[in-house]
Amino acid sequence: MFNPKRLAIAIAAGLALAAPAAPARAQALDRYFPAAGVHTVVLRVDEGLVHCGSGPLDDVHLLVHGSSHGLELRAMDVVLAQRVSHDTLELTLKLRLSPNLPAIRATGMVELGIPGDIRPAVELGIGDIEARDLESGGRLEAAEGSIRVTGATGPLELRTVDGTAWARDVDGTLRAVTRDGQVDVAGRLDAVVAEARDGSLDIDASRGSTAPEGGGGGWLLRTRGGDIKLKLPKEFAGVLAARTGSGELDPGPYPVPPKAPGSPGEGGASLRVLLGEGSGQIRVESESGDIRLR
Repeated sequence: MFNPKRLAIAIAAGLALAAPAAPARAQALDRYFPAAGVHTVVLRVDEGLVHCGSGPLDDVHLLVHGSSHGLELRAMDVVLAQRVSHDTLELTLKLRLSPNLPAIRATGMVELGIPGDIRPAVELGIGDIEARDLESGGRLEAAEGSIRVTGATGPLELRTVDGTAWARDVDGTLRAVTRDGQVDVAGRLDAVVAEARDGSLDIDASRGSTAPEGGGGGWLLRTRGGDIKLKLPKEFAGVLAARTGSGELDPGPYPVPPKAPGSPGEGGASLRVLLGEGSGQIRVESESGDIRLR
């Protein structure tokens, strides 16, 4: 007896079997560069999504691919310039419009793989940076986009304009700068300099974090109008000084001294407290933003 349901199932199964396999990912550029004698790799990209990571590699690996509206990014869309200066390898990428398809811009994906003893310095115009397992720290800058780091050992520097600079599992020193974006970093930190104009700072220092003593720098978290959150471990040692001009100060577990007499209407608050037996300086300052300590 004719069964239309069975026929529909058979046709669907036949179509599935006849469907061609998904094509392999096309690569517009796939290059290797000798790592011998290289300490830093500077990668400059005009736009796209940049993935960066270190691992057990013998050479520096640069891969570019991507697509938009089903159109693959091709070799003719990628312009690469390279230069070696002392112990620095400089790579400059431009992902341009295809001459034959001027109305369609492919979304470029740039992947940079480096040996663990090489420090990356990524400078991106438009797009986001994603980094993982940076064994020698790094410097990451996104002019129009955000930064996301999972795992970094050594000096880490993050810069954005309006985007978020997010990092976890950091072990080392941190320098982070944003104008109106957000800095959100957690890890074992030896020294921190984090600054924002109207953006916010959120620093979560884990156990083992330290503040350099003497003339070795110290910690500085500073904004003009943005809010600041700082969490220090219980065993942290140093001199904590926090001050806000016209914002609110939430001292968390730290005592706030009685406010000295001032001009009528004068706002703001401050505190200074010795943590443990350390002498390293931890300064937290905002002109008009709120400060929250934990």
